[in-house]
Amino acid sequence: MSIEPHVSVHPAVAVGESLLLCSDGLTDMLSNQMIYRILNTARDPLRGVRKVAATAFRVGALENISIIVCTRAAEP
Repeated sequence: MSIEPHVSVHPAVAVGESLLLCSDGLTDMLSNQMIYRILNTARDPLRGVRKVAATAFRVGALENISIIVCTRAAEP
């Protein structure tokens, strides 16, 4: 059986907005507010993801953490 994922966002993601997809390894360790604050103050998505992961491990994360951040940079 093949899996065909479909993601739809309504309303559409605006320029400069980001989507976060992550495992519970992250959300079990950090509040939504902390994740938002870290990602919102990072200079770019990669630095933000690295800082979010480091913060989760620093406060005691024991399992794997998966994080994907997608930022809409410009109009198509």
